[in-house]
Order: sequence, then C-alpha cells, then structure tokens
Amino acid sequence: MSGICGLAWSLCGVVASFVGAACASASAFLIGLGARKSFVDIIRERCHDGRIQGLARRAGAEARLEEPMSGSDLDRVVEQYHRALDAFVRGDPELQKKLFSRRDDVSLANPLGLPARGWSAVEQTMERAVSQLREGEPINFERISGYVGTELAYTVEIERARAKVGGSDEVSPISLRVTTIFRLEDGQWKVLHRHADPITSPRPIESIVQV
Repeated sequence: MSGICGLAWSLCGVVASFVGAACASASAFLIGLGARKSFVDIIRERCHDGRIQGLARRAGAEARLEEPMSGSDLDRVVEQYHRALDAFVRGDPELQKKLFSRRDDVSLANPLGLPARGWSAVEQTMERAVSQLREGEPINFERISGYVGTELAYTVEIERARAKVGGSDEVSPISLRVTTIFRLEDGQWKVLHRHADPITSPRPIESIVQV
C-alpha cells in the first residue's frame, strides 16, 4: 500500500498546477475506498472541475465587459446634446451639426417630413427646420428612458421649449417626443439617429388613419 501512496504523491507533483491541494485528499480517499476508484479517475474528475471553473471565470470576465455604463456616463454624453438643442430653437444649428455622425447610415426623422439618411440629407433637413425657428428658449428635458453600452447608447425624452415658429411673431410652446441613438466613433459619441414627433399626450386610434 505504501508503494501505491508513493506513486500517488509522485503523480500529484506532476499535475499540481491542475489540482493543487486536491491531490492529498484524493490519495486519502483512494485508500479509504480500498481502490474502488482509480487515482487516475479522481485526477480526471478534479481536472474536469478545474476546467469548468476556469471557463466560468472567463465567462464572468467577458460578461462584465458587456455591462452597461452608469447613468452618470449617459448624463455626460447627452449634456452637450441638450446644449446644442437649446441653441437650435434660437435658430443656430451649428452645435447640433457637430454632434451628428458623418457616416452613411446617419439618419434624422423630424416632424416636418420624411426621414433623411446620409449626412448631406440630414444637414438639409436640419437647415429647413431651423429656418422656421427663432428667439426660442428651452423649458426642460424629461428623461423617459436611457441606456449606454460599449458602443451604442440611447435616450427617450420629452423635449419642451418655446419659440417663434414659422412666420408668427408669437412665442409658442413646443413639445416633442424624441428618441436619440448615439454611437461611439473614434472615441467620441456621435448622434446616429434622431426621431422627433409631436405626440406627447394620448390620442384616439383614429388619429393614425390617413385622410
């Protein structure tokens, strides 16, 4: 029996990096069982358990990489965007233009027409909208929802402002339901898509029927 134990301890030295302290308990367990289970079988079981634990640790690390950033990160991303929208209702689109992506898939869907895709069309849509706004001021941005991941983020908000609209000399209230998608491009967050419509209160189902 002492020869078996010596062989067992030798094997423990070879595979110590896989099973560590499990070798000693495996040898004692072997003696207690009267060799009903081979030492090799025990080693295989312990190694298998170690691989599973290693895979679990790696999976956990990868999962942590995909965890969303905190709400404060999202707040920092959209703060500059809100300042650009403040300028927009005063008739200045330049800050907002700087925040939009220049890639081919950038898009803008505002309440004044069909969605625009591509920077040239998006810029023209912005210019058309801002030409009909002046002397505006923001009221507030009501956050409905928001999320930021490793490469994409979004906000859903109600934007409220006042401005002179079209040819009117009266300041009118403006409320928009807005979804904005941001994308991380070359280390900077850019607006990939903005959708805005004036539906900010309940409406009957008949309102979706085209006449």
